[in-house]
Amino acid sequence: MLPKWKYYRIFSSNNHHSITLPMAMNNQFTPIEYLVIDHFCSLNKLASLTSYTPQFRCLILHKGKSNDSNIMVLLSSITLANLKWIYLNLSQTTFNELEIFITKIFPNLKSLSIIKSEDITFLDAHRWEQLILNYFPQLEKFYLIYDDYVDNEQKYPIYTRRPNQLSSSFWIERQWLFEAEVRYTHIEYTIHPCSPVLIQAVNLLPDITTLKIHSLLTDETEELNVKRLLILCSMKETSKIIKIYLEEIDNVQELDFLFTLCPDIVYFKVRYINTMDIQSFLRTIFKKINHNNNNHHLHSLRFHVLTPDDQIVENIEEIIKCKKLLPHFTIKRILNTVYLQWK
Repeated sequence: MLPKWKYYRIFSSNNHHSITLPMAMNNQFTPIEYLVIDHFCSLNKLASLTSYTPQFRCLILHKGKSNDSNIMVLLSSITLANLKWIYLNLSQTTFNELEIFITKIFPNLKSLSIIKSEDITFLDAHRWEQLILNYFPQLEKFYLIYDDYVDNEQKYPIYTRRPNQLSSSFWIERQWLFEAEVRYTHIEYTIHPCSPVLIQAVNLLPDITTLKIHSLLTDETEELNVKRLLILCSMKETSKIIKIYLEEIDNVQELDFLFTLCPDIVYFKVRYINTMDIQSFLRTIFKKINHNNNNHHLHSLRFHVLTPDDQIVENIEEIIKCKKLLPHFTIKRILNTVYLQWK
């Protein structure tokens, strides 16, 4: 069961398949700390999956669906004390199911992100307040994106309340803001902390096409600042960013999340690949391209290398050919910069 991996991403383009695993037995554990599930998965099946991963620190589920069995039966023996950050994009999941799931498994959450629609219970500020006060008093960041379709043919109730209950001292003290934005035939309601500068820039400049930043880390005391970008994952279909200039990058997670946020990248330049080896760096990029089949737009890459000799070029060529990352490509080095192009 993946004995050495700390980061893992599950992906499938087949909407009819879902993850099925039995509960873990004795010693059936992995050291995985970061898991991204871009695949249909119910909360009870997610509970089974988490029974294998007691070291979880970060969990991202992009395609949550309805449960098909009693989730309480699965949760009796699972506790993920190390997990501090969770992102759930839910479908057909009730608030009760979510409440049972997160309170039973994740006692030490620091950041909670939820995307939902078609269930106005998720906009009940009082219920969120009680849930957080009773179970997650240590929660530092809370994100909620809720899409309300005005012309839904009365398939479900729409939100008609005033947001007064979201302006109580509970929300003000935590600096968690409530906003509503009308978008054609639907209204997007959001609850979020006061945004850092980068997210504010992207939100305020929706037509931005070039992103130039130093790194995805803000300081040495803070974990992956890229986590703050994940609340924008729901906007990836409308993202217009096609050029990215990054001064430095530290690990595969940052790279994966960046390409998730900006799927239409045409040009990508990174100066320093700090603690990440070149093989992991290239493999992550080309996996993203292969997952997009023939719809990818990126055809060139520039990055800085510490050793200015032709051996590094030969090593990269060998990696690409051995791992079959690209069928046709050209590579050259000018001083400390490697230029890679492909069709």
